[in-house]
Amino acid sequence: MISLENNSEILIYSKYAKYNSVNFNTEFYTNVKASYENNIVKSENLDLFFKDNYGEMYNSIEFYNSDTKVIADKIFFDLANGDIKINMYNDNNKVSIIKN
Repeated sequence: MISLENNSEILIYSKYAKYNSVNFNTEFYTNVKASYENNIVKSENLDLFFKDNYGEMYNSIEFYNSDTKVIADKIFFDLANGDIKINMYNDNNKVSIIKN
């Protein structure tokens, strides 16, 4: 679980994780699932870089909430302010947004 100041808690699950006890960076991989509020994000990889206050989720991303499904290749998120950027690896491909 990650608790961000002035934001909801984020619960993270994965089959495997690699934790660096020196800098607290963590790599989650294989069947990664993150949930917060009414949102669920699934992927194959999630890397958290606590010293630099950011995280990256990548490979087969599916984002769900009550009205939307998003399919993308990577998500960058700022742990300090909560900003999120959703991208594809190839600029010719587009992020898929499906309204439920």
